[in-house]
Amino acid sequence: MCGRYARKSAQELLAEWFEMDLEQMRWAPTWNAAPQSFQPVVRIHPQTGLREASLLRWGLVPSWAKDARIGLNTINARAEEAAAKPAFRAALKKRRVARS
Repeated sequence: MCGRYARKSAQELLAEWFEMDLEQMRWAPTWNAAPQSFQPVVRIHPQTGLREASLLRWGLVPSWAKDARIGLNTINARAEEAAAKPAFRAALKKRRVARS
């Protein structure tokens, strides 16, 4: 497993892929997207039901965590164990990110 990724797609390609206006794709490519950094996410707005682009912090802070720094340790999970691990169980069940 790795803890970093590259985001190199052109803004025009992303706008076409997600069927969004190019103006919403305001971020530049990066070759070093790291945990706890703010990264672009395309999600469905809860009130309008439309896609929106937002910058969100990469990481998972479980609802039971007393300190947000636990998010530094919860960037990867083994697929065969994630549903049983307390840190990932609820997020896996209710808040999955999926391609539409």
